Amino acid sequence: MSVCVCGILSLQLAFAYSSFQAERNLLEKQVNEAFASAFEAVRNDRDEAILDDLRQLVSDPTFIEITSRVNPVYGTTVFTMKELQPPFKGQTQLSLSIETFPEKVEPITPKARQAFIDHIVKNARNDLKNGYVFYYTQKLGDSLSKAKYEVPIDTAMIGERFRNGLGKAGLPTRFRFAAVAPNDGFKTKPIDLSLKTNAAPKLLYAVFPDPDAVVFERIKWILAGSFVLMSVAVVCFGYTLKVMLSQQKLSAVKDDFIHNMTHELHTPLASLTVTAESLRKFQHDATARETYLDIILLQAQRLGALTAEILETARAGKVGNREKQTIVVSDLLKKAMAAFPCDAVAVEDNVGDLEISGDANSLFRMLTNLIDNGLKYNPGPGAPLLVKADVSGKKLLLEVSDNGPGIPEAEKTQIFDAFYRIGTGNRHDVKGYGLGLYFVKEVVRKHNGKISVHDNENKGTTFRIAIAL
Repeated sequence: MSVCVCGILSLQLAFAYSSFQAERNLLEKQVNEAFASAFEAVRNDRDEAILDDLRQLVSDPTFIEITSRVNPVYGTTVFTMKELQPPFKGQTQLSLSIETFPEKVEPITPKARQAFIDHIVKNARNDLKNGYVFYYTQKLGDSLSKAKYEVPIDTAMIGERFRNGLGKAGLPTRFRFAAVAPNDGFKTKPIDLSLKTNAAPKLLYAVFPDPDAVVFERIKWILAGSFVLMSVAVVCFGYTLKVMLSQQKLSAVKDDFIHNMTHELHTPLASLTVTAESLRKFQHDATARETYLDIILLQAQRLGALTAEILETARAGKVGNREKQTIVVSDLLKKAMAAFPCDAVAVEDNVGDLEISGDANSLFRMLTNLIDNGLKYNPGPGAPLLVKADVSGKKLLLEVSDNGPGIPEAEKTQIFDAFYRIGTGNRHDVKGYGLGLYFVKEVVRKHNGKISVHDNENKGTTFRIAIAL
């Protein structure tokens, strides 16, 4: 069974670990995708801003003159743009045809002019996306080159876009940027902020300080389920182990009871057998016959007392079903004391004429069992056993105190179990069957009371009973 439980726990731990790793990998993938997406969006926005400036320059008639003519050989419209503002250096004009513009226009019209501007911007967009700048004219090329290569990418904008993307995806938004890969926390795959294709890389990392806490938060219900399953497995194993140990203990206690009972039965039965055979085989005078008959009667009474005690204990659980009587506590104490030598037991009766409702016979046997138990373990002459009766609030308190060897602390919770005897095994130096205190506990319980056991200040034990009035 322990192997099965260990297997279940191992599988649950493996499942929890694999769930954690899978969720961490998913988190890393989502974060890296969000980081790359934020960088791409900022770079695209930057390129669009450059193209907006280019569109404004090309559309400015004071800066660029756009004309058109029809090529007499090919029959296509040729567009020409020319710089108007000095200084003039390098290439100041450019002529080209547009395949997607089949109309023949001369001179240029507003529609043709707009088609030319859109064509220039479209080509420039493709150039920027591929990482280079085409010089349509010197001034346009210089303007594009400066905006593309000299103005750095805004990392604050990347951070804002990145944080917004993380928030929408339900990912952690607490991070910092680092130019060098750190040793602590979780870092994303780097992005390259360099502006030229042949330039040295300018890397940027996003660093998250405690990603594991985020992973645990995302799989907390999975982990909670695994913990519940493991707890159930451990509790079931513990309960099963407890039941098995209890059964083993009960088996040992019953074996002890059988050993003791066998001895208690064997002695009177052997005596009865020997006496009966002697009476049958030999002729005895009247005095001898009386002696043998007394032996038979004594042993028969002993067997009767033994069976009566066992039957009375079996009936203990049915005490509450019997018809209750009105009992004078002082009379109950006197009746119980009369069953023992007067010098062996002392009584403190502080209840006066107090009456209670209950089963008189069961309460009587309860008291005599406690007194008899105390006298059995009394080491010898000395202070007599003390029986005390008091009233506290709405409770009747009964105490039986002896000066015996006491009860080990570890066994105080077990002495009220059926068949249990304190460390005697199958020894018979102290007679008993392990049923007396069990009977006492059942009687007290059926009378809505409680029983407890305490050590005396000097030596011995006190049994304390509290019964509600």
